[in-house]
Amino acid sequence: MMLRLARPSLAILSLLLASPALASDPAAKPSATAKPSSTAKAAEADPAQALFDAGVADMESGRFEKACPAIEASQRLDPRPGTLFTLAECEAQRGRVATAMRYYAEYLALYRTFTQQRKLEQKARASASEAQMKSLDLLAPRLTLVVAEPAGTEVIVKRDGEVVADLSLGVALAVDPGEHIVTIEAPGGPPREYRVSLSPGESKTLRLRSHVDAPAPAVTAVASAVPSSSARAVAAIEATRRTMVIGALASGAVGIAGLAVGVVTGVLAIEEQSSVRRHCPKDVCDDSGFASLARLDTLTIMNTTGFVAGGLGIGVSVVLLVAAPSAPTSSPAVGPPRTTGVHLQTLGLSVGGSF
Repeated sequence: MMLRLARPSLAILSLLLASPALASDPAAKPSATAKPSSTAKAAEADPAQALFDAGVADMESGRFEKACPAIEASQRLDPRPGTLFTLAECEAQRGRVATAMRYYAEYLALYRTFTQQRKLEQKARASASEAQMKSLDLLAPRLTLVVAEPAGTEVIVKRDGEVVADLSLGVALAVDPGEHIVTIEAPGGPPREYRVSLSPGESKTLRLRSHVDAPAPAVTAVASAVPSSSARAVAAIEATRRTMVIGALASGAVGIAGLAVGVVTGVLAIEEQSSVRRHCPKDVCDDSGFASLARLDTLTIMNTTGFVAGGLGIGVSVVLLVAAPSAPTSSPAVGPPRTTGVHLQTLGLSVGGSF
């Protein structure tokens, strides 16, 4: 997929290749167009040089599908920062934005190891690399690979033939525009292949599951002793009983709380009566006596209310417990005896019986 950048990348590349900084870079190969005729025989004897020259010539002619592999092969044979930068430029023009970003990042990592003098000579390349990475980051599609396997399952995930690290799963990673082939393989099973296409700037999430499913437990089902026609009725009875028991417990709690209020307020009322007798001799009360009378009236009301609520709560609780249906029991099986077994292969046990 060809993606053209909206800037004259080849023109900048030519300027960089022809600059004095590049000429003084011992790690850079000369451009094919600027190569002196005296170096022709040397290039034939140097495969890396020949590949680089051919790649640059194809770049200048716009044949990026041929140029980039040639420059990449040259870099593998004779790794040099200048070749790496040229390869990044080629991939950017080719439209493989994520690949170009990776090469630019590798070049900048090398640039940081240069001496101060060499950094000054290569500053134009470093600036161009940083600018390209920022612009390409906006164009790079993002692909997130999520493994939807049971916990603990060991799988191998590959994207375009390269293994994806476990830490990269679930992370939106920059990829080149176009179609990608993703495979997932679990131990003991064949790989499963997925194909996904992304456009520039697009983001997608791909959920992966291998062909191999977890083996089903080796358990033989136990026949139910309750006929299916009555199972719903048993469940309804159990639900009703559970509801009534909960209601009885709640009512009992309210009743106990009411009785507690009645007892406490009764004790306090007795103390207030003693205070009233002291401050209201012969039915004549002072200020403290009037205050004690007011508190006594309040305590009397609370005492009566507490005992009434407590009695009702306890009564309702008892009624609900008595009226609640008993827990359902399984009815005996109808028909001739049948044999049912549960085989636990993993434990090497077998449990069986007739009923």
